[in-house]
Amino acid sequence: MVVVRALATVEGRVRAARLRIVNAFVERALARSKELRFTRDYSRPFTQLWTEHFSHLRGHDRARMLEIGSFEGRSAIWFLENILTHPDAHLVCVDPFLQPGLEPCFDHNLRVAGVSSKVTKLRGFSGALLASRPRSS
Repeated sequence: MVVVRALATVEGRVRAARLRIVNAFVERALARSKELRFTRDYSRPFTQLWTEHFSHLRGHDRARMLEIGSFEGRSAIWFLENILTHPDAHLVCVDPFLQPGLEPCFDHNLRVAGVSSKVTKLRGFSGALLASRPRSS
């Protein structure tokens, strides 16, 4: 039992180190780019539905939205450009960013799109993160 726990701890540390190394590499590579970088488009099939259901929030200064699962930031950018259009509107993005290179790609895309200032990024699993936050946040 002790050996199994020790191996699990070592495996977790190796995985975390690999994630840090890959993220640092991707971050340096993206630093020179001024283009959005997406590998997949999970958003496009839903944009018409989102427009129908959320267009009443367009332009509202108190509009706040929570996105659980942000991947590369494509849907976050869409919401900020199409629904959360008021300068005071805000989006909270929750994602564990477990895939190597994903978090720097997310950060890069929001920066290139010019919407980073309207986003609060929470790194972790939604159940644990949201349970630990005050209800008013």
